[in-house]
This record gives sequence, structure tokens and C-alpha cells, in this order.
Amino acid sequence: MKQSSFYEERFSRGSEKLREKLAAYLDDPEGEKNVHDVRTAIRRLEVMFSLLPKKMRKQNRKKIKEYREFFKANSLVRDLDVIRGRVAALSPDASLLDFQLQRKREAELKHAIQAGRNIRNIRLIRVY
Repeated sequence: MKQSSFYEERFSRGSEKLREKLAAYLDDPEGEKNVHDVRTAIRRLEVMFSLLPKKMRKQNRKKIKEYREFFKANSLVRDLDVIRGRVAALSPDASLLDFQLQRKREAELKHAIQAGRNIRNIRLIRVY
């Protein structure tokens, strides 16, 4: 198998996997497994983007930026989950702080869901 067709197949498979994971995430954005799976799929695809020739990366900069925005939004939601867990473990009576963190998380989750809907309709880069 030629190296370019190997890359094309891997990129195509990674793109398809991301679509599947994104659909599952949008069905249940609260599901910890869905969040993990979609973030992992985006990280893998981002590595593939980084292997593209500079000219192709430039041509697809806006698409790549949309994926990064979605990844960052989900990272923030995940970070807030971790912080809430640590606060609860350290101080069970910190209900006001937990309430504020929960509100922030809900707002960030809305942003992440919208970013996910935005990338759902993006045609992924063709590498061949």
C-alpha cells in the first residue's frame, strides 16, 4: 500500500469515526463516555491535520479552527466537572460554590453543544 493511500484511508476512517462520536455526543452531551470519545476523536484528527502539507492546512484553517473551538469548549466543561468533584471532596458544605460552578458549567455546555452542531455540518478536508 502506498503511503499516500494509507494516509487517505486513515484520515477517512478518522473523519468517519469523529462523525459517529459527534452524533452520540449531540444525543447525550452529559454522558461522560460521549465527551471522552468525541474529544479523543478530535485529538486524533487534529494530529492528522498537522501532518497535512502547509498549503492544505492553510486552505482549511477555518475548518480546523472550528474543531479546536469545539474541543476547547468541551475541555472547559470537563475541567469544571473535575473542579466540582474536588470541591465536593474537600468541603462538603461548599454548596454556594458548587452552585456557581454548576451554572458556569451549564453555560459552557450550551456553548460546547452549539460548537458541536456547527462542526457536524462541516465537510471534512479531502486529502486525495
